[in-house]
Amino acid sequence: MKKYFLLTVLAVVTMGLFGGCSNNDDTSDSSASQSSSSSEMKADNADQVMQDFDSITLGDAENKGEGGTAKTEVEQFFGKVSEEDKGKAKEITTDVITWDKPAGAKSIVISFIDDKVVGKSIDGLETADEKELSKAQFGDLKTDGSYTKQMALEQLGKPEGIGANRDSDGMVEIYNWNNVTDENKKVITTIEFVDGNAKTKNQTDRE
Repeated sequence: MKKYFLLTVLAVVTMGLFGGCSNNDDTSDSSASQSSSSSEMKADNADQVMQDFDSITLGDAENKGEGGTAKTEVEQFFGKVSEEDKGKAKEITTDVITWDKPAGAKSIVISFIDDKVVGKSIDGLETADEKELSKAQFGDLKTDGSYTKQMALEQLGKPEGIGANRDSDGMVEIYNWNNVTDENKKVITTIEFVDGNAKTKNQTDRE
């Protein structure tokens, strides 16, 4: 299934801005060895995984991740790390960690600057709804600030994926929903929210 998450862009931009380069040391192995049996158990509980994901606070990427949840805390949430990509430039370090197949989802990706969270995404949520959304209904979705995230959740149901980060505009969140059009076509509806209000929308065919 095609994914459209701002976090992917964030990770690439962050690496580029700070001159991050790939680190071929076995960083993922060292991180994995720190995972406790309790975190493995938590990663097997879908409700707990979602609660932990929601609890992660995003820091200010322009201020070395100030205010973001610490990496050491996040490492206790999702069990064994699947992949870790580190970079460093001058006095700034970047880190993108992936957990594959946590309970109830396909993957979780968290971005860090100086060991503090600046971006997060979760996709392939098994709780996702698949509601009908006609072309006319999609066209009526407002991106002028009057259509809120809460309104979208009430209309479209549970999302398939969520991505979030902070930038100069505020809290930026991208939600993906699985929908079926009035022509019985399966699509992904993507809406970008800034501080809880829809700013952009897009719809793509599901592969």
